[in-house]
Amino acid sequence: MERMSTGNPNLDLILGGGIPVYSVNVICGPPGAGKTVLTQQMMFHNATPEHKALYLTTLSEPQIKVLRYQQQFTYFDPDKVGSAVFFYDIGSVVRQEGLTATTQTIVNFIKEVQPEFVAIDSFKAIHDLAPSPPELRQFVYDLAVKMAGWRCTTFLVGEYAPHQIQEEPEFAIADGVIQLEHLLEGDHPRRFLQVVKMRGTNYLDGKHSFDITADGLAIYPARLAAPPTRELEATYCVPYGVPELDSILGGGFPVGTHVVVAGPAGAGKTIFSLEYAINGALLYGDRAALFLFEETLSQIRALAQSFAWDLSRLEQENLLRLCYSPLTDINLDAYLQFMQSTIQELGVKRVVIDSLPAFLHPAGDDIHLVSEKISQLTAMLRALGCTTVSTTRLRPGSSNLSYYGVEEALADGLILLSTTPRGAQRKRTIEVHKLRGANPVMGEHRLQITSSGIRVFYTGRPPEPTSPEPPRNEENHLSP
Repeated sequence: MERMSTGNPNLDLILGGGIPVYSVNVICGPPGAGKTVLTQQMMFHNATPEHKALYLTTLSEPQIKVLRYQQQFTYFDPDKVGSAVFFYDIGSVVRQEGLTATTQTIVNFIKEVQPEFVAIDSFKAIHDLAPSPPELRQFVYDLAVKMAGWRCTTFLVGEYAPHQIQEEPEFAIADGVIQLEHLLEGDHPRRFLQVVKMRGTNYLDGKHSFDITADGLAIYPARLAAPPTRELEATYCVPYGVPELDSILGGGFPVGTHVVVAGPAGAGKTIFSLEYAINGALLYGDRAALFLFEETLSQIRALAQSFAWDLSRLEQENLLRLCYSPLTDINLDAYLQFMQSTIQELGVKRVVIDSLPAFLHPAGDDIHLVSEKISQLTAMLRALGCTTVSTTRLRPGSSNLSYYGVEEALADGLILLSTTPRGAQRKRTIEVHKLRGANPVMGEHRLQITSSGIRVFYTGRPPEPTSPEPPRNEENHLSP
């Protein structure tokens, strides 16, 4: 089936390749959801003097306002207005002359412009002024037949409530239905797009979040397309870089695993994860990316400086990337996409996420959504060949080994950091609770945070390594 690109690669992905040509589609949602922006974004992307677009306004926004507001977006091209994109107002015909005259007026404009893209905004106004449901159904059916005959891809834009999708005739006759939602959770707006129906298309189901930007709708699929799997040189362990700890781990973390480091506040989770990334860059030339959601960049830099770790040097050598996002700015689907592009751009092998509860803050206590996003995150990082350390805190009074109680099941490994008072100091311990694909030494081991990083006390015989030593990247290797 021939398809028309929406101009948005992620929306084309959701739609299974784009909008089927000559189809009739309803774009619905409450006022302010982004319906007009989405429609005009698609229209300006496709319109040329050889492939014209016709935009008909009814009784929603006056045409002059539509043009004025759309000029703030980068997709709006004033040179196309009147040569490739044509705007007409049919509101007076709808209001004064009825459905038959409206149909004829639309046909007259199509004959005059000969467009391939037609939008009626708002079609809900026509719906509300129809004399009866049977007459409205006949009008929609006749319009759909005429549009197909004129080889037009058509969009009926309207302010419909969710229950009307199941009741009104335009949704039954339409080939496609795209629903937009605009929700307000606290002071933070959240927007979602869902393909309710699209005939002849294997579309991606579910609610997909989006933002309205200067470029139009930025849409983030709820399930990212699987990234190409990075071809690993061999199956090996990624060492932490502290010999005693690597002995406890059985050589290190198996490549491609996602390990969660859990513990109470002050247990050393951030230091542990930061040193994992720095040791990788200094000792093995592994590029690392740290995705931070709690401590700011200045705080992380100050923490690293207290251990004499020179982050600036590693960043200049392109071995380390620090990415900080405050809790209020996190869009889960958008950030997963950002993670993927950052990792692919830099060629990252080691990833740090500090912390999972902060990253998953938008999910609240929805365990199903939390589990879905952790699974999606783990699968993406594994496909990209990354070995990941994420931190999670413990809930006071809970017997769970992690904040949500699901991290230990979904991740490949779980390391517990503990701290207990001992006089004026604190006793710290580390325990490898599980590590898939490895042969770790079980039980608690004493841990200290020294001026140069963590120190682990282990005097037993190291277990047999689960895999060979990792290959050294001589090109990127730096001496410590």
